[in-house]
Amino acid sequence: MHFRQKLFFMAFGSILTLAGYLLATLAGDVTAQPETDKTTFFDAIVCRDLQIVDPSGHPVARIHEFQGDGGIIIHDKNRGMITLYGGKILTTNGDGKTVFSAGNDNNAGEIEVNHANGERAITMGTAGETKEGFMTINRKDGDGSIQLGLNEYGGSVNYPTLKGLGLCPILGNFTGFSLLSRQLIHDPDHG
Repeated sequence: MHFRQKLFFMAFGSILTLAGYLLATLAGDVTAQPETDKTTFFDAIVCRDLQIVDPSGHPVARIHEFQGDGGIIIHDKNRGMITLYGGKILTTNGDGKTVFSAGNDNNAGEIEVNHANGERAITMGTAGETKEGFMTINRKDGDGSIQLGLNEYGGSVNYPTLKGLGLCPILGNFTGFSLLSRQLIHDPDHG
């Protein structure tokens, strides 16, 4: 190849490079975000699982399908989370123990507040075939609880022991009559 041919091809290549550079600056970057303040809106985004993570890759939020129902999970900075799925809301602490739940169970509402160890502290809701209201307050150590409830005959207050025996049940009916019964139980563990 002669020197003139080499010079011609070098000049031709330089012209192509310069033309490519000029065209690229005129066309603009198609992958960059536009410099306007307008936000892009979509009519619909369809996906099976949408996750949002923080800069370190830990999940912050998730929208997904869960056992045939929709589910939303939101994490806090202590790795606790709020979960919404199937008509229920659950809140867990950083250890993964449920500390609060509310929702519908068997077509009736129920609220549960738990101790930090995951054991039930307070339960309120409706129960039984008649779906009457109830409330149970449990001790942290699991030794006994107080139960308030309604039934088809009226209401009741009960303080059962760990063995399930009522220490001081109070029963009432809708006629205004109440019955206080005290069962004295000898429990060798508690004197």
